Amino acid sequence: MPDRIIVLIIVTLLIGFKEEAIFRGVLLRTFMSRGTMQAVLISAAMFGIIEANSYLVGRDPLFVVSQIIASFLGAIGLGSLRIRMNTIVPLVPLHAFNDFLQFSATGGLEAGEVELYLPILKIVISELMAIYGF
Repeated sequence: MPDRIIVLIIVTLLIGFKEEAIFRGVLLRTFMSRGTMQAVLISAAMFGIIEANSYLVGRDPLFVVSQIIASFLGAIGLGSLRIRMNTIVPLVPLHAFNDFLQFSATGGLEAGEVELYLPILKIVISELMAIYGF
């Protein structure tokens, strides 16, 4: 069990670093010429769309839809935080912590069906992040 937790921590940190570097690092900066709000919304939309790949690995379709919505909303908050702080460094552990909780609650990377409360909770928390972003 401790080995599984250590692996999950490492995996979520790597995912967090990769996704923050791409979406709040490269893409957000690329779209800044369109204005701050548009840059945040475009990079957030792109981040939400990539979550559709979860369906291809067998995730519950309802959870995938909630993941797309929640990722878009959460990315608005993360994008705003990135702009305010001018760094992705604090975003990586925040992102990793979110993924760690999600993977722990859903049974890991290979999870199929999930309890209904998880997609709802995921969207509610992400709405709070979006509110912060706006």
